[in-house]
Amino acid sequence: MRIARRAVLFFKRIFTMEISSELPAGNIRVLDIRERTVLLEQEQRDSKNEWFYWKFKARFDEPGVWHFKFAQPYKIGTRGPAVSFDRGDNWEWRPDSSLSDAEFTFDCREPGEVWFCQGLPYLQRDWDRFTAEFAQNPAMRLSSLCKSRKGRNVELLELREGTPPLAAVLTARHHCQEMSASMVLEGALRHALADGEEARAFRRKVALHVVPFTDKDGVEEGDQGKGRLPRDHARDYDGSPIYPETAAVWKLIGKVKPFLVLDLHSPWIRGNHHEMPHLVENRNARFSPELDRFARLLEEAAPEYAPFSAADTLRWGTAWNTAANYDSRSVSGTGLNLTTACGAFSFVRLAVSLEIPFANFREKTMTEKEFLRFGEALGEAIGRYADMQA
Repeated sequence: MRIARRAVLFFKRIFTMEISSELPAGNIRVLDIRERTVLLEQEQRDSKNEWFYWKFKARFDEPGVWHFKFAQPYKIGTRGPAVSFDRGDNWEWRPDSSLSDAEFTFDCREPGEVWFCQGLPYLQRDWDRFTAEFAQNPAMRLSSLCKSRKGRNVELLELREGTPPLAAVLTARHHCQEMSASMVLEGALRHALADGEEARAFRRKVALHVVPFTDKDGVEEGDQGKGRLPRDHARDYDGSPIYPETAAVWKLIGKVKPFLVLDLHSPWIRGNHHEMPHLVENRNARFSPELDRFARLLEEAAPEYAPFSAADTLRWGTAWNTAANYDSRSVSGTGLNLTTACGAFSFVRLAVSLEIPFANFREKTMTEKEFLRFGEALGEAIGRYADMQA
């Protein structure tokens, strides 16, 4: 485990407060504490690019207002930090505490331990809680995709009834911080596992093959993962994979021959199109008409409090979505991503990435409940898109 190997697990005590990264997916470094102001930075670990994931716990021995400041900008999202008062069981946004994209305050009203995170966390225990709820459902089959580099089980979930004519592969968490994508994925699975004829028809029509944690070690240990050296997990599909998970995902696609490959991600922390859910077009032109069909279906299914617009699709060649972003010759640590690589499979009708913001869909604040409901809409769109496959 990283804690035993690194020996840099931060613990510092001053005045009446302790800070530690010794919690699931912890990530923080304390640079300085003066009076009640704490200067922080996220641990980059083996990621080349500066990114923004962080998570820590603080123990307060007496009431008081504390000021937390990050050394670099763009570390706090639009709804402030996520905060848990019950050791990670429940989380809430604290938008009133945010002073800027790099500073927030915390008004401690009573002694105790408080957990803080850049977003709403989703980890192994959340997945286990979800799968335990449906453990007796015969449509759901849990197995192992592979073992991670550090020996963790990388889950594979199959969801179907009988022998459906179609298959789809859904992946998530190529990066640790893409926590909202996991909630949306769970929502889509809940839609397919529900009682009722619509869900049963879905399961008879489409076999879902789901990899919930692609970078399993990074998710559980709180790595940035973005721009990881020698290669980012999400850029490890150029034919010579270095990670067991990505190699196994590629093998899975070749085996089950899906008509749809959907890869769920989360974008930059705030601003512009990063604050709206959007599909990302890739350079495979044959996917574009199918992407447009799927985008319209998702727009129709999305609820008003979690809106989606097909017009927000990030087209190939715009913003960051250019060849340079995927070219390992020009950007160290990058390479071909999953959905682009799927252009090599003629049986794949559509391979596309869906970006899920961390905290808000435009002006709408997203909580776990809203992310799950958007995921149900995504499941509905997948079912309707399957109906179009003749």
